[in-house]
Amino acid sequence: MQEHEVSGYGIALCSSGIYQALFGAPAAQLKAQRGLTNRESVRDAMNSEELAFSTVTEVVARQCIAANDDQGNSPCYNTCKRAGQDVRGVLVKKLE
Repeated sequence: MQEHEVSGYGIALCSSGIYQALFGAPAAQLKAQRGLTNRESVRDAMNSEELAFSTVTEVVARQCIAANDDQGNSPCYNTCKRAGQDVRGVLVKKLE
C-alpha cells in the first residue's frame, strides 16, 4: 500500500476498517474479545471462515484502491471499510 501513500498506522487502520465491517468490531475490540495482547495478531485467532472472508475483502479493497487511485491513510481506510461492507452484504445474502 506504499504506492498509495498509506503509512504509519495506516495499514492497521485499514485492517481495522475491514474487521469493523466484517465482524462488527475494530481490531482492538476483537483482540480484547479473544484474549489477545496488543502484540498478537487478530488473524492468528481467526477460524478458517473468518480468515477467508478477511483475505477476500483485502483483495477487493486492493483492487478498489488501485481503481480509484486512492492516496493516503484516510481514503484507503474508507475504501477498505466499504469493501468489507460489500463483502459482508454478499455473504449475508448467500448464507440466508
